[in-house]
Amino acid sequence: LGEATAALTAFEWALALDPEFVAARVGRGALHAARQAWAKARADLDVALRLAPEHAAALRLRGPCLVELGAYAEAEADLSSALGASPDWAAGYRARGRARSQLGRGPAALADFERALTLTPDDPRTLAARAQAHLRAERPFLALQDQERVVQLDPGAAAQLGLAEVLVALQRYQEAIEAYGAALAADPRSTAAYEGRAAAYSRLKLYAEAEADLCAALKLSDSEAALYTARGLVRVLLDRRDEALQDLQRATQLDPESEPAQRSLALELLERERFAEALTASDAAVRHAPASAPAHYARGRALQGLGRPEEALPELDAAVRLAPDSERYREARGTLHGQLGDPEAAEADFGEAIRLAPSEARHRRSRAVQRQLRRRYRLAAEDYDVALRLEPEHAPSLLARGHCHTFAQDYEAALRDYREAARLAPRDPTAHDFVGVALSRLERYPEAVEAYTRSLEVEPTARAYRDRGNARFELKAYAEALADFEAALALDPRDADALTRAGDCKLELGQSEASLADFERALELDPSSARALEGVADACAHLLRMNETLAAYERLIALEPSHAPYYVDRATLLAFTRPTLALKDLQRAFLEGIGKDEQRALQTLNMLKAGALQRLDRGAGPRHAYRVVGPRKVAQARLVGEGLRLERGEAGALAIEPSARAEPGRGLPYRLLVDLDDGRQLSARGTLVDMTWSVQTFPFKADPRLQTASWRREAATSSVSFSVPRLHLPFGEGGPSELPDASQALRAAELPHDRFGTIATARVTLPAGRWTLESLSDDGVRVWVDDEVLIDEWTYHVPTRHRAELTLEAPRTVVVRVEHFELTGYAVLELDLLPADRP
Repeated sequence: LGEATAALTAFEWALALDPEFVAARVGRGALHAARQAWAKARADLDVALRLAPEHAAALRLRGPCLVELGAYAEAEADLSSALGASPDWAAGYRARGRARSQLGRGPAALADFERALTLTPDDPRTLAARAQAHLRAERPFLALQDQERVVQLDPGAAAQLGLAEVLVALQRYQEAIEAYGAALAADPRSTAAYEGRAAAYSRLKLYAEAEADLCAALKLSDSEAALYTARGLVRVLLDRRDEALQDLQRATQLDPESEPAQRSLALELLERERFAEALTASDAAVRHAPASAPAHYARGRALQGLGRPEEALPELDAAVRLAPDSERYREARGTLHGQLGDPEAAEADFGEAIRLAPSEARHRRSRAVQRQLRRRYRLAAEDYDVALRLEPEHAPSLLARGHCHTFAQDYEAALRDYREAARLAPRDPTAHDFVGVALSRLERYPEAVEAYTRSLEVEPTARAYRDRGNARFELKAYAEALADFEAALALDPRDADALTRAGDCKLELGQSEASLADFERALELDPSSARALEGVADACAHLLRMNETLAAYERLIALEPSHAPYYVDRATLLAFTRPTLALKDLQRAFLEGIGKDEQRALQTLNMLKAGALQRLDRGAGPRHAYRVVGPRKVAQARLVGEGLRLERGEAGALAIEPSARAEPGRGLPYRLLVDLDDGRQLSARGTLVDMTWSVQTFPFKADPRLQTASWRREAATSSVSFSVPRLHLPFGEGGPSELPDASQALRAAELPHDRFGTIATARVTLPAGRWTLESLSDDGVRVWVDDEVLIDEWTYHVPTRHRAELTLEAPRTVVVRVEHFELTGYAVLELDLLPADRP
């Protein structure tokens, strides 16, 4: 009779009298369903079915309600029961098809829709439902056929909205806008049509039109959080950020549990660097939608902004896991990995970002930076090559590529890049400065001075003055160079390098006292500066202050006891006044490995008409070799020590080796005595360390810095073993399989160039005394003697020497163990065991 309100009142009276009156429950549930009050309808029908589990009408009514409430599995069960009793119920098949479509059971859903259309051909509701199922299954063209038929059968607002949704899925945004317009013509109060058309306008970057539609929708319904969120995002794109923020804040007030609203607010707050507020909003977004990748991304960014990068990483990991093809999330995590000092992981993320967005130059630049940190300069330059093809006039990329060429010592290529960067950015002093650096490396000093001058014209900096001073010093323009260094010091009075160079200039200009003051002031600023100490020694020598000169060399030798040139310099000073000490210094220089200073040392030896013993090999091993240098000849050579033999080799070389009676694995001390033809005697002491290293090398996945136990387990399962008499492994840019003396098994293993580990052990019996362990490693190294760690540099680093001392009160057998890892780039591992009191 059309009196639904009166019917509802009657049902309520009946239920007041008898709450278990099933018919009244079903009747009131049906009225609530007709009014789309789905939750109320379900409540009544739940009670009815509890009282009468087989009530057919209740099952038929509750199934569609459950579909509308999103309880699809329960809906499918109810509808299947109802259809069992009523196999020709078309609406039931339609409702079950919708539920099955949402549950991802596409073929079963389509079968239900086909059955419904067989019973009620051309039913627009069933066609519309099937269109949605096709969309969900990513079959938009089939969806379009169904939805166009719906519009033909019932061209109302709902049909037009459905058509518009399909057109959006097909990216036919202009046609979608027309369909939304038709929906609004049929129902001018349709907020869904305004909201949908605004989204289509945004796809076409027609943001003003999108905002107008959202404003119209909010006039009709100003309490919908989704509309405020959408308008806030559009206003961000219109660069009306304050209004956008107000909209997003209003959205979260209306619906604090809205993940899109909270997440969008968090992202806007991040742009304003309001990280604490962004964290609060993103916390809410993650709490209400834990599977939302954007929410985790926003939370990670907020934590990163608050200086909590370790907490940020799991959030960005979650974002990448939930949306692995998001270029934005890969880029963000790569940046965070770089901040955490993990360039390898950062490079991998930027590589994925490049795969997802190959035309984005910034991803190439970001990966190049990480490759530079890993000293993979060639690969970094390749990334800059691509970045510059994409953005040919990006001056910072040219500068960065120039740095790669500089590290590779290709200064001509670096110069081309720096000059092009300076042309593109003529007001950038850095570009001009690096032009000067490249020209200086090429020894084109007049041009370098011009480049530094251009840099200074743009912006006077201490670095540019210092660099120009260095170039002028090479041109022997000492007064002009001094002026530059003093200008640098006026800008940065604590620049120890500029002070040292100013001292060099004053020394060349005959201002020895003033130069000494500069060198001493530089040492106050940097007490470990060998260069400043060298200046003190030179200045004192010019002032004929011999004792102070010798004291400076004492300090230099204490700083770098294996640096042969200091011994040569001191020997030159002592040659006339204290020839015995001069000879001792020359002897030490030749034993330490004299290198390019050999000719100067030989001149001093000739002047003294003396000879010296030169050590021809370095480090521990089963053979030591010497030769006599200088104008004198060997009259006789003797060896004092047990288990050893002395042999004369080519060009007068003297070789010390274990004898046939020597016990392997022992340290054999010796003293070599060499009588010269002038009656003098030379001597050298040492210990021949005859030891065999057992080496394991292996690829690894676990990060040895964080997961050492896992790293060692990988050695136990995937290593290749070999033995060497000396632990000198020059991997270089290759891996273990490319070592010069690699065994066939080691070559066949084809171990990687990067991410490999080495574990080496040796047993040796040493005499009492002090011993020095000296390692050279790239990257991390640890050295044990028995159970004591003596060297612990378990870090990512360039080739670096480390030393430790071992003292034995009595002769004993020790076990030496070395662990080493290589992450990327160049690699080397060496360990020498030497007597600490060697000559």
